[in-house]
Amino acid sequence: GLADAAINRDSIERALREISRQLQRLSRVWKDVLPNGIFFKSIGALISAVFSRIVRCVLELEDIGAAEGKILHSLLSLLLNSTGTLFQDAEKTNYVRAWTRFERLRDLLDTGLLDVVDQWEKSMLQNDYRADEIRHIIRALFKNTQRRADAIAKIQ
Repeated sequence: GLADAAINRDSIERALREISRQLQRLSRVWKDVLPNGIFFKSIGALISAVFSRIVRCVLELEDIGAAEGKILHSLLSLLLNSTGTLFQDAEKTNYVRAWTRFERLRDLLDTGLLDVVDQWEKSMLQNDYRADEIRHIIRALFKNTQRRADAIAKIQ
């Protein structure tokens, strides 16, 4: 799992790099034999499944320290960058259903509390996250303070 990312960084990174290698390998094989539309739908569905599983794992974490958040941000960036090479920019969100959700989670892991609330209030997160998920992320990422309580109260 992704718990204790600071301790398990190397093994998590190896696993994510292996996932990326397998997706790249499949991409090379499938690109030559499948029509473009089917290729993009297929590889997009696989990437989306990977992204969705990782999002679920992160959302299950109860406590994400600042250092761990930065490590997870870095690890998720690694996977976004490597899988992003399989698509043109516009195609990513067309074929990988979980792309934006995964990308937003990556960004949230390295964002300040006020920025999270600001993004929620500007409706930048509602398409990808429910209010209870954002409240959970806030609880996991930030210390139990009055500022955190006030922020959680704003997420409706």
